[in-house]
Amino acid sequence: MRASFSDKRAKLFHFWYFQPRLDLSERNQAFLHLSVLPLPKSWHLLFLFPSPPPFLFSLSLGPGLAFIAYPKAVSMMPLPTFWAILFFIMLLLLGLDSQFVEVEGQITSLVDLHPSFLRKGYRREIFIAIVCFLSYLLGLTMVTEGGMYVFQLFDYYAASGVCLLWVAFFECIAVAWVYGADNIYDAIEDMIGYRPGPWMKWSWIVITPVLCMGCFIFSLAKYKPLTYNKVYTYPEWAIGLGWVLALSSMICIPMVMVIRIIRSDGSLIEVRETTTPLKSETALHMGE
Repeated sequence: MRASFSDKRAKLFHFWYFQPRLDLSERNQAFLHLSVLPLPKSWHLLFLFPSPPPFLFSLSLGPGLAFIAYPKAVSMMPLPTFWAILFFIMLLLLGLDSQFVEVEGQITSLVDLHPSFLRKGYRREIFIAIVCFLSYLLGLTMVTEGGMYVFQLFDYYAASGVCLLWVAFFECIAVAWVYGADNIYDAIEDMIGYRPGPWMKWSWIVITPVLCMGCFIFSLAKYKPLTYNKVYTYPEWAIGLGWVLALSSMICIPMVMVIRIIRSDGSLIEVRETTTPLKSETALHMGE
């Protein structure tokens, strides 16, 4: 892969050449080495390892990448202090942003479900403080001496791809089949002024749900009990707790759906008609 860079002030032309070289380590791990051919050090905007550093072989996916591999890589770059400050500021902002998303998602949903109770006085603020305090206590267990075991348990089960694929599948069903892909297209057309291509519609209706469910089934078929660094095997009660964490976000979707259908009056056809939104034209005439 070749790339060029020109400096108009100095009227210089710098030619960069990246030569990918794929090597296999003793542990059958592949590393892509990108070698930069001779350039002035001031133009080394991209710094990569010419060979796998020894500390990479002892790492696995997880916090070790953020707190061991990346800081070590930054220390080997020009101006290491500057890049280290930027890196850890990025980590701090990433954590704060993730916390905002988590808290606001829960708070907004619960407040919308119980507006008459939570929107009186300072109840919403008190409720947010309680949620943040409980989240703090939960996260505090992950920075103790055995916190990595707790973190791995949450990461492997509660935030795993199985849960996300399950939720994404039902999101596609709700958007494309319950609310209606055509209604989504009408709303998008009202906002941007033109109708998007049909590929998005078929992606919502068929492609994405099929891929999500296929990956979900494949993940279950290839499931292996959780281990830490391929040495420590979690006990059965910990694995059971992990599945409870996973099911807490998965089972609520079909459970609420079944409860709503049972509590609804009339036949299934009538329930289907009540859950199907009106077309935009019909709703507009009714509003008039």
